Amino acid sequence: MITLEHYSRDRVLLRILNTVFFAVLLFINIRLSFFSGDKSFVNYADIKYFMSPYKFLYILNFVSLLYMAVFVIVQIDSSSHGIKKKVVENYSFFLILAFIFMGMHLYFLIQKKYSFAFLYIIIGTLLTAILYIKSQNMKRYMYNDEIRVFVYPFSVFFAWNAIMFFMTFNIMFKSSLVIGSTISIILAFIQLIIIVAISIGVLYFFRDTIFIVIQLLYLLTVAVNTGLNDYFMPVGYLCFLSIILVFVFLYRTKKRKK
Repeated sequence: MITLEHYSRDRVLLRILNTVFFAVLLFINIRLSFFSGDKSFVNYADIKYFMSPYKFLYILNFVSLLYMAVFVIVQIDSSSHGIKKKVVENYSFFLILAFIFMGMHLYFLIQKKYSFAFLYIIIGTLLTAILYIKSQNMKRYMYNDEIRVFVYPFSVFFAWNAIMFFMTFNIMFKSSLVIGSTISIILAFIQLIIIVAISIGVLYFFRDTIFIVIQLLYLLTVAVNTGLNDYFMPVGYLCFLSIILVFVFLYRTKKRKK
């Protein structure tokens, strides 16, 4: 009974499962990104795809996994009290499910089963959004070093999932979507509105600049992509307008914080 009480109090099983499923996601990511021949994930970040951030996708993927690796390594260490215990309890099984759905998304994306991939990324993005909100709500109880370990990873992870959501949607329609057509412009406009709305919401409720910086870089790289593929007007122009709009809200948030 004492042993069971210790395991329950210390959340040993939950922390082990977090580690195991992250290791599985890491293996799937590496395997499908570089060792799947012509179907490797790196080929999906081609500059010819509609609203592709190109090489930024690789960099953000690496940064996201690196941040999550730091979190997983820290949380696996035994802790029956303090902020670490509260973090593991608060994130519960949402993190495990997020790892599973992200792994399944990559698998179906590589297999070119885009409908399944899009379904999994929808659920994965919702799960990471829940984790993001949970982490931001716990931030007020943490010191700066704890925030860097237990909060920042989820800002990057949520940003990565959100971008993959839009990328998967665009890839799903790549065969029927003519770049520069009216429908492509409408889809781009809707996506940019969603990105700006989420960014403003993040600034208003959480004042999280990490998520905002990643979205700004995403918009910038997409704008560059539109120029290289000769559809800067009006999509690239709208990207720059979105960047300016987010910057204005970021400036106002920083000013209000002072």
